[in-house]
Amino acid sequence: DLIPDWKERKDPFVTRALKSEVQQDDTLFLTRSRAIKLPEWVVPPYLRHHGNLVLSGSEMVRWLVQEAVSLGVRFYPGFAAVEVLYGDSGVAGVRLGDKGRDREGEPQVNFVPGEAIEAKVTVFAEGSLGQLAEDVIRRQGLDEGRIHQIHSLGVKEAVKLPPDHSFGENRVVHTFGFPLTDVFGGGTIYSVDKNTIVVALVLALDWKYADLNPQQELQVFKSHPYVQRILEGGEVIAYGAKTLPEGGYFALPRPYTDGALIVGDDAGVTDVRKLKGWHNAMRSGLLAGQAVMAAIERDDFSAATLQIYGELLGASPVIADLKRGKN
Repeated sequence: DLIPDWKERKDPFVTRALKSEVQQDDTLFLTRSRAIKLPEWVVPPYLRHHGNLVLSGSEMVRWLVQEAVSLGVRFYPGFAAVEVLYGDSGVAGVRLGDKGRDREGEPQVNFVPGEAIEAKVTVFAEGSLGQLAEDVIRRQGLDEGRIHQIHSLGVKEAVKLPPDHSFGENRVVHTFGFPLTDVFGGGTIYSVDKNTIVVALVLALDWKYADLNPQQELQVFKSHPYVQRILEGGEVIAYGAKTLPEGGYFALPRPYTDGALIVGDDAGVTDVRKLKGWHNAMRSGLLAGQAVMAAIERDDFSAATLQIYGELLGASPVIADLKRGKN
């Protein structure tokens, strides 16, 4: 919807994306020593991945930045917003973090105080566990009548395999069971390119053990005989971690207020059944853009006008997605 002709573009990102289509998709139940493959008819349709593309999120963002720059959008990376500014009519902008402080927080010779960035509309798109959006939601009472947002944590490692590895390309494996016997979550292994795979474990953050360490659990997952065979001779080349909002439909805050909109994982639009959120985050951003345009045309940036975003979101596939898995 955003870039209809993207497949016709021959830039490196698109070329890599089209080569990454999932052709083999397995779901396994792991016991301590065995891997039991589930027949495809047992796996719900929303958990099947044939035809999906395995992408690097950061690469896709850089590609989209180039697209936006060509349309005249200006980006200022490297500046962290640390505080929401409020005025008489609601959200008025954000304050950037100070530059040039030492590790004790004392100003150095290159100290520059954080600037105040004022705007008629501020769109909060910090991703999962966004601190500024959380402040807006709490202060403006946008979560009234909703359940508190809950989260899972995913940890992953990218592994370079030897040329003669057996995992193959264009393959995705999802697991449940070992090592998370009484913790909600599961594992994934997927190919990124010819010799690189990513192995990951996602755990709900409501675990009851004070000493549970997700990174350690990933190492236990890698010790399973099935996973161990895949990783044999491999070398870890990168690490990553990310939280996912999993409260779903009943945890969605009201995503608009005077002078502000909340999109993506900041609003909690990840589809909990699929554990996928990119599509909903992007669509929420598209709809937020339409609402901002309407506000500019009316020269009114109050919640009364910005509620157009809530209406568009409510009628969109985003909310339909979340409603299907609301329980």
